[in-house]
Amino acid sequence: MEPTNRQFEEWWPKAEGRIRTECARMGFPDADDVIQQVAYSALLRIRGEQPYFNDADHLARWSAMAARWLIIDQLRFCQRTSRFRRLLSAKRPMYETATPQSHQMASELYRLVESLPDRQREALLGKVRGEPTESTAARMGITPAAVRSLRRFATKRIAEQLEATDERRKDEGRNNDEYPFAQAT
Repeated sequence: MEPTNRQFEEWWPKAEGRIRTECARMGFPDADDVIQQVAYSALLRIRGEQPYFNDADHLARWSAMAARWLIIDQLRFCQRTSRFRRLLSAKRPMYETATPQSHQMASELYRLVESLPDRQREALLGKVRGEPTESTAARMGITPAAVRSLRRFATKRIAEQLEATDERRKDEGRNNDEYPFAQAT
């Protein structure tokens, strides 16, 4: 039997308590954000074609598990992004084989990604991290089609900015061989 809105409202406080407990146990400070995302996912399950919940205990167990995975994803995201930012903002190459051109390329890409609108940047970085489109969509609260569209706009914008940079360098008479994004002519 699919729970009604009233049943969900009766069941949810128990689930919310389990989520808060899970957040505290894992040392995650943003319990309200996790609660909101898990509630949204639970409602999608109830209203969609995915399995629904039999009772308050089932919803609470599922919510705690969903919160745990969401917290782990958030912590991994923080770890990856801080590592990514450190790599791209490094003043010197990370490896002995790195060239000045590769460092310049990384710095330029970092600048271009940071200049993107927030939603485009978030969708694109989800792809860079290898996150499935559906996970990015759930995290951002939008549809997978919207995520793909934001990624297209982001890559198009970066490509246009790189092309404009190449044209500017040509107009200034600079040697494009020294510039890592230069297109072969």
